[in-house]
Parts: sequence; structure tokens; C-alpha cells
Amino acid sequence: MKGYLMKSIGRKWKDWKCEIKKQAYYPYRTDVERLAHKPNRVEESHWRVLVYYWSTQKALEKSERNKLIRSKKKFCHTIGRTSFAYVMEREKSERNKLIRSKKKFRHTIGRTSFAYKDGRLVNDVVAQALSNMDELVSQMSESSMQSSSTVDEVFTQVMGLERTGHVRTYSFGPSPRDVFGHKKSEEMQAMQSS
Repeated sequence: MKGYLMKSIGRKWKDWKCEIKKQAYYPYRTDVERLAHKPNRVEESHWRVLVYYWSTQKALEKSERNKLIRSKKKFCHTIGRTSFAYVMEREKSERNKLIRSKKKFRHTIGRTSFAYKDGRLVNDVVAQALSNMDELVSQMSESSMQSSSTVDEVFTQVMGLERTGHVRTYSFGPSPRDVFGHKKSEEMQAMQSS
């Protein structure tokens, strides 16, 4: 629980700084203008420190590097701040479908989370990945479809291994060990042996 809370606080702090930077830092050209337009919810001394830091060469380089990394990201979801749990519940009620487990949900989430409201997918990479998942699932027998671990294998085979301490479509709460019951190294060994 402590780990989840710390991750949640960290994410909210990061999001807050991002909003403040968009609203009160980027619109102005000089630090003098930025300091003159301090947001109401930020203390004067904190604002001075933030403006100074964001104007340093180190922070500017870090910002450029992160922009480049984000531009290379292929799987960008379109659900905004909506949680995957909420999307799953909405999917269940809208389509009147029984999704047996969150793990099975990982395979079906793509249609909603990687598509715009008009139904278009975010990009061709996402379209290909979803097509590959559908093809692999269609080749599975009905009995193996009941196993959430088999459906998870399809997701992992197409999308790749999970990052350390994070499981896609589960937000930042559970770790791979919580969800799958094994360490990432065990998952890597299983993938390499197959």
C-alpha cells in the first residue's frame, strides 16, 4: 500500500508541475515576465525556485531529451485521465460482455484505449499489434481461452515484456509479481525458451 501511495503522490506531483509549467512558464519569454505572473496556488519562494530550475541548461536538455523519447512512443492511449478500471467497467456495461478477468481485459482494452472516439486507431503500429493479438487469439482453443495466463501470453508476445515494477493496463498499482506471480526474469526465461 505504501508503494502505491508513493507512486500516486509522485504522479500527481509530476502532473501538477506539468500543468503549472504549461499555464505560467511557457506563455512568457523571459524569467522576469514569468516571475511577474506567478500562479495563485504557488508560493512566491517556490515559484522563484521552479522558474530558475526550468531555465537552467540541465533542465532544458532534460526537457528536450524527454520530448524526443515521447515522440518515439508508439502505443499512446487516448483515454486521458480515465482509469483502465473505469474503462473496463464501461466496456462491460456498453457491450454487455462478461470479461472474466482483468488479464483477459488486457487483450480487449486496445479497441477502446488506443482508438479515437470516431473509432480510428492511434497509428498503424497499434493497428498491427491489435491485428496480431486477434489472430493469435483466434488460433487458440476454447479451453485455452479460459486460462488468463494463456491470454496474457498473447498480450506479452505481441506487446513485449513488462517493464520492471509496472504492468500495462493496470496503472501504477500492482507489480508484475502481484499480477503474474513470478519475477520478470522468470518471464524472460520462459519467452526465450519458447
